[in-house]
Amino acid sequence: MSVDVQKWKAEAHEKAAKTVANMLQHPDSLDKVEQWRRRFMRNKASAEARLKTAVQSQLDGVRTGLHQLHGALQDIKEIKKSMNEVDSMCKNVGYLADELQAVRDCQIHQNRISKSCEHLNLIFTVPESVKKTEVLINEGKLLLAHKCLSDLEATRDELLLEVHKMEQEEEGKKSDKKPLYQYFDAVKKLSDSLGKQCWVVLGRVLSTVRSDPAQLVTALRIVERETRADKRAQEKENLMGFSVPGRPKKWRDKAFKVLEESVSNRFESLDMELQDRLDDKMWLVKHLERTRKLVLDDLIVVKNLCQACFPPSYNIFDRYIEMYHKALSVMLERFVLEERLDSNECISLLTWIREYKGTDLLMHPELQIDVGFLGPLLLPKVERELQDTYRRTTKNNMMEWMSRLASTDLQDWNSEAPPETDMEGFYNTSLPVFLFKMIDQNLQVAAKAGEEIKLKILEVCLDSMEAFQREYKSNIKVFKSKHFEDRMQPVRFVEYMVAIVNNCKACMDFTDQLKERLVAELGRATFGEDKERLFKSVVDCFEKIGEESAGYLLDEVFLDLEPFFAQIMTPTWVPNPEAVDTIIVTIEDYYNDFLHIKDKFFDYLMEQALKKVLLEYVRAMLSKRMVFKDYEGRRDAAKKITEESKKIEKLFKKLAKATLQPETLCPVLTTLAEVIKLRDTSMMALEISGIANKYPDFKSDHALALLLMRGDLTRAEARQLIMETPLEGRQDTPADDPASFFTQIIVPPSVLDKLETLKESMMKKK
Repeated sequence: MSVDVQKWKAEAHEKAAKTVANMLQHPDSLDKVEQWRRRFMRNKASAEARLKTAVQSQLDGVRTGLHQLHGALQDIKEIKKSMNEVDSMCKNVGYLADELQAVRDCQIHQNRISKSCEHLNLIFTVPESVKKTEVLINEGKLLLAHKCLSDLEATRDELLLEVHKMEQEEEGKKSDKKPLYQYFDAVKKLSDSLGKQCWVVLGRVLSTVRSDPAQLVTALRIVERETRADKRAQEKENLMGFSVPGRPKKWRDKAFKVLEESVSNRFESLDMELQDRLDDKMWLVKHLERTRKLVLDDLIVVKNLCQACFPPSYNIFDRYIEMYHKALSVMLERFVLEERLDSNECISLLTWIREYKGTDLLMHPELQIDVGFLGPLLLPKVERELQDTYRRTTKNNMMEWMSRLASTDLQDWNSEAPPETDMEGFYNTSLPVFLFKMIDQNLQVAAKAGEEIKLKILEVCLDSMEAFQREYKSNIKVFKSKHFEDRMQPVRFVEYMVAIVNNCKACMDFTDQLKERLVAELGRATFGEDKERLFKSVVDCFEKIGEESAGYLLDEVFLDLEPFFAQIMTPTWVPNPEAVDTIIVTIEDYYNDFLHIKDKFFDYLMEQALKKVLLEYVRAMLSKRMVFKDYEGRRDAAKKITEESKKIEKLFKKLAKATLQPETLCPVLTTLAEVIKLRDTSMMALEISGIANKYPDFKSDHALALLLMRGDLTRAEARQLIMETPLEGRQDTPADDPASFFTQIIVPPSVLDKLETLKESMMKKK
């Protein structure tokens, strides 16, 4: 301790020295030394006074504690002495227990007599209490009635308990309780009557809570009292083996059942307003709207008024939400399984179910219900049934409507009036607009029921579109066949076929626009690659139908041109330019109708027209019974072919757009003409090889027909010459290959035989 004191003194001196050093750093500070000394002296006196006071307080506390300890020691000694005296006294009174047994028995007997007197008083007042309770129930004073009823039940239970105790004391001897039960039979009837009054109040809880909330609170208080009485009766049974008659009443469970029945009654009242679907197509929409308003209004009342009346343990708002949710589920399930719903009714249900948990109902600003604890409004199986019904009825409606639309369009094609034209002068009908308007409307309606339903209806639309395309294509073929049987009917065949081609282009554009819009709305990931493929398939199909329809237009043109192609490569053809000139004039005439075709198919049509002109020309070159007698004849024919090739090229340059390049296709005629007019046959193999290299589908049959036409080679010589070219063993090129040309020209063997026979007869004449 002395070491610590010395250490503290040293630290105090050190600290004081630092403080003085800090204060006397400047010469001017010496004038303030006396002032600082007095201040430190005052602080020292104050600290010493506080220290003395603290030490004195500690000493006083120690003194008091010692005094109390001394007193406690004296008390313990006195208590010990008294306990010893009590022990010695109790040892001498053991015999009193036997001597006082008679007193104990007398006391028990007196208690029984006293209780019997009390019970008699209660028994005599039972009839009066029953009547009083009946009057109170009839007057609606339920709380007072319940108080009287509780007194009656307590009297009955106490009497029965005494009987039960007597049976136990008398070693299981059974007593006749029937008179007691009969005497108190009216109590049970009163209990039932009071319960009915409470159930009436709870059954009209929504109206009662507005008009007389006190009555509702009274009924609930009675229910809770009975619930506590059930609990006490159960405890008594567990403790004493005494079963209270009529317990447990389970009035709380009954109260909840009554509330559920009241909710069911609310929905039954709505069913009474349900209109016949034959009288009103909007029957379901109106019913669902009435249901929404009823549920919303009721839940607002429950939240704002009922919660204050019901005990917190009831969680009455959540319970009501569950009850209404269950009742709605039953109602909607009945509609799905029992009613034959059409597509509009299905989507009304699906939309209502989707909006059920939205701001129009459960998330209404006045409710703001946490819907997490609620299950689905419909069971998954029932909801799938509803979705399947919607999908099935929608598909049937769309198939029927599209078929009717295709039939209507087919009727329009047979009209004598020209088709409609748009602002750019293109022929069309109303089919594309109506077709995609229906698809768009179905998708917009389906979107109200959610993204999943929208995707399913999109699949239905695409499936229906494929069926429509098949029917539309079939109708076009029927229209075409009817015309080619009698080219005077229908009168407007060309114009309406042009409109059909334009309709295909419009449908392609509408399909692409629909796809882009859906991708933007759903996201590319949700839209998926499978939908991309389906949309591409639809576009490709419309494109194919458009191309086939354009082909029918070309068939119409070339039926008119057929006699003039038949004149090419005949003896009268070389000096007479009428055939090709007529072909050119006819194409120009049809061109005025083709101007009404939209760009994509116009380009396709003009390209196919050029190819078909060249094909028919080359087919005429390789298929006619004409063999030249001499070089001059071959030269004049080759010159004529070259001139007509230039005419054809000039025609299509004038008619077609920049996308078509006739100069790349027409040289096929001049190339063949070079073979015809070639004088030196030793160069023939080289010339044929050039054609073979330029046209991969040029075959030996084509070359043989061309060489035999010259008239200066036998068939054997021509075949030998062909064997020297790349044509020998060349594989066939598919006819649908874009690069194919000669593949579409088949040279019948009979033609080659006839050319050979004609050439040999001419050689003999020479």
